[in-house]
Amino acid sequence: MVLGADGAGVVQRAGEGARRFSRGDELFGQLLIAPLGSAGTCAEYVAVTEEALLARVPDGLDPVVAAALPTAGGAGLALVASLEPLAGKTVLIVGAGGGVGSFATQFAVNAGARVIANVRAAAAGRMRGYGAAKTVDHTEVSLPDALRQAHLDGIDVLIDLVSDAAGFAALVRPGGTAVTTKYVADPGALATAGVTGTNFNFAEHVAGELLEQVADALVGGRVVAPLITRITLEQVPAALKPLAFGVLVAEIQADGAEPVSCRRRSGRGRREPRAGRPRPPCRSGRRRSVHPDRR
Repeated sequence: MVLGADGAGVVQRAGEGARRFSRGDELFGQLLIAPLGSAGTCAEYVAVTEEALLARVPDGLDPVVAAALPTAGGAGLALVASLEPLAGKTVLIVGAGGGVGSFATQFAVNAGARVIANVRAAAAGRMRGYGAAKTVDHTEVSLPDALRQAHLDGIDVLIDLVSDAAGFAALVRPGGTAVTTKYVADPGALATAGVTGTNFNFAEHVAGELLEQVADALVGGRVVAPLITRITLEQVPAALKPLAFGVLVAEIQADGAEPVSCRRRSGRGRREPRAGRPRPPCRSGRRRSVHPDRR
C-alpha cells in the first residue's frame, strides 16, 4: 500500500494513444483510485490513466501549493458553491483552521458572507486575514453561548467539518442550512425544525474543472493557500499524526531513473492494458501526503 491522495508532478512518459497529456506537462490532482493504496502519491512515480482526476498546473502557481489544493481547495470551493447565494448571510464554519476550512472561509467571504470562524486563538489572526468577521475559540468560551449572545435567532448557514454530535445544527435558525462533512446530519429530523440539512460528499462534486477553478483563484489572488508544512518523503511516516492546522506536503525528488512500467489499474488489482488500449502516463515530482482538518 502506498499512501497519499493529492499530488503534483511532471509527466515522465505518456502511453501509446494518450492524447490528454504529454511528456513534460506539469499536473496536479487527486488520485483516489481503487483499490485504495494502489496509486498513492507518496512515491517518486505513479501510473494512472488519462481519465484520472488531473489538471494542468497554471503558470504562476508553485507546484508544492498545487499539490495541496485538490482535496482541501476543491472541497472548500464545492462546499461554498453548494450553499450559494451567500451574500449578506452569516456563516459559521466549525473547524475553519484546517485545509478545507481555510479555503471554505475565503470562498465564503468572496461570495459575500459574514463568516464566523471557529478556531483556536493561535489561528485567529490568520482567519481574520482571510476575511472572517469574527473568530471563536471553543476552548476558551462555549461556542453555543458565544453565538446565541450575538445571534438570538440563530445563524443562517453552518459548515461543520469536525463535529460528531448528531445535534450539530442547533445553532441554525429556521429556514437556515447546515452542512456536515462528518455524515452526522439527519435531514428528516432537521426538516421538522425548518433547517435544511446536508451530508456533504466531496466525491459527488470533484472534477477537473473544479480543480482548475481553485488554481485560478490562487493565481488571481482571490484566495491564498493555508499554511503548508514541507517535508521529505523519508519524513512522511513520522508526520502521519494530527496537525493543529494547515496542510502537509511531502516534496519528493525522483532520482532520474526510468519509471516503473505503466500498468492499468482495476478494482481487482493491477493488470497490463489490453491491446489497442492507451497506456496511462507516469508522473513524478512533488506529492502531497495528507490534509488533516482540525479546529
